[in-house]
Amino acid sequence: MKNKLINLLEGFIIGLTKASLGSLFVTLLSFLSIIFLITPNTIRHLPPEFFMRNPSDESAIVTQKALNLRNEPSPPLSVIFIGASTLREGLVSEEYISHWLTSQFQTKIIVSKITAPGMRPWEIAGLIDCIPQNYKGIVVISISLEYNPNELKNKKGLTTRFGIPSHSFDAELRKVGVDPPYRTGIYFIDYFDYLATHSRSFIKSLVFGPVVPISYIKDGKTIRKESVK
Repeated sequence: MKNKLINLLEGFIIGLTKASLGSLFVTLLSFLSIIFLITPNTIRHLPPEFFMRNPSDESAIVTQKALNLRNEPSPPLSVIFIGASTLREGLVSEEYISHWLTSQFQTKIIVSKITAPGMRPWEIAGLIDCIPQNYKGIVVISISLEYNPNELKNKKGLTTRFGIPSHSFDAELRKVGVDPPYRTGIYFIDYFDYLATHSRSFIKSLVFGPVVPISYIKDGKTIRKESVK
């Protein structure tokens, strides 16, 4: 009986670990499916709330806004604010600014704030890279100086917190003597850090529902993050 049990366990382990043509084919097919399914175009069509790790996580929102901006075939007349969270907190709501500008110029003007805490210059360059050539409007850029340039030397500044492909991001790194991450041209591979960080949140959102983002707007005005309850 004991020998039979041992033989059974050995057979189970061998079957579990031994590669077969069928299993390799399934693995390869699954990997190729992921590569073709997970693209910037797929990500931009999914609600960013599904990728948020917590109510104050803005990286998914920034990613979707930037990808949508890049893929806008006919951008409307608009004003875009790009910068750190201080820019967000220093402005009233997008809707309020849009309404005021529209009333002043008698034409519809869209306003979008693409902001995140501690936005680095190379990240801002990556976001600017998403603005299409046929863009009509104004881009307001706020650069935060609250960062340590040594971040690039110890690689902390290279953390991919946004899933936004950008040549400008890589170019800014080269200017300061830092080699950017190797790019294969395959979104799933190049931005695996971003996708892996947010994949757990996506699964949880499918089961329990998406995260409800913190609203920084009160009575039409933007309030500071620490004031949000």
